[in-house]
Amino acid sequence: MKTAAMLLVLLVVASGCSVKLAYNSLDRLTRWWANDYINMDDQQRAYFNAAMEELLYWHRTDQLPLYADFLDAVEVSLADGTDEQELQSMINTMLGWGYEVQDKGVPIAIEILGSLSDEQVALLSRRLEESNLEWEEPEVGKTLDEARAGWAKEFIDRFGRFSGRLNAEQRTYVNAQSVRYIPDMELWADYRRRWQADLLALLQQRGDPDVFGPGFIRLVEARESYYGEELTAIFDSNIALNLEVSVWLINHLTARQRDRFLRRLDDLALDFRELANAAPETPPELEGCLITC
Repeated sequence: MKTAAMLLVLLVVASGCSVKLAYNSLDRLTRWWANDYINMDDQQRAYFNAAMEELLYWHRTDQLPLYADFLDAVEVSLADGTDEQELQSMINTMLGWGYEVQDKGVPIAIEILGSLSDEQVALLSRRLEESNLEWEEPEVGKTLDEARAGWAKEFIDRFGRFSGRLNAEQRTYVNAQSVRYIPDMELWADYRRRWQADLLALLQQRGDPDVFGPGFIRLVEARESYYGEELTAIFDSNIALNLEVSVWLINHLTARQRDRFLRRLDDLALDFRELANAAPETPPELEGCLITC
């Protein structure tokens, strides 16, 4: 799931840094991320590296051309503005890609998690909570006004990566809309804790692959059921806010901003095509496993 997020970040928010450099470093970045939670032993590390090589080859050759074609179509669609229905359709397409990557990553997670020692599970538990604290930190102890100001700043910065610096009218609009933002990071961290608690409980059965593997798949598929009514309502409200503000900004770009915005999409499409064309001629083959064979 983390890999899916990293791949989507390249599409959605990449800007000044080299997309190709970041993508070509994904194998190392995912390994670093995994080691933040689990100190893998030699066997686990060898399996993880081989599995990620196979996954990233599939993503490079199968998915990146789709991303490039999609961006070409988006560039045409957004040239004369957009509406919420059209933009939501684009977002749904990108989310679908994320789920495809997640589905490819779940078997890898089952092998790694199912092979953990007691010491590794204990470390994973501590590291997950450290991550939860980091997740909620931006809004913990903040007033409502401070949280809303933080949302506005992040939105302006993120959008500006494509359009360039927003002008005074555009910034004023985003700041005015920030009164609709409902802080959700603490609730989001709470959802993560509840999901992680069931993951850690399931890990007590990791010695039985016939139980652990299907159980983990069910846990992944049921993730949204852990949100709860309050977080779901807030999440839906904030999504609607982000969508409305994005549409307004796209429709109120200056000529210079629109040109930069569309060129950015064109550059990303070119980067994705070049990355796909740079794939090795022979696909890697993952041999062996940790718990399922």
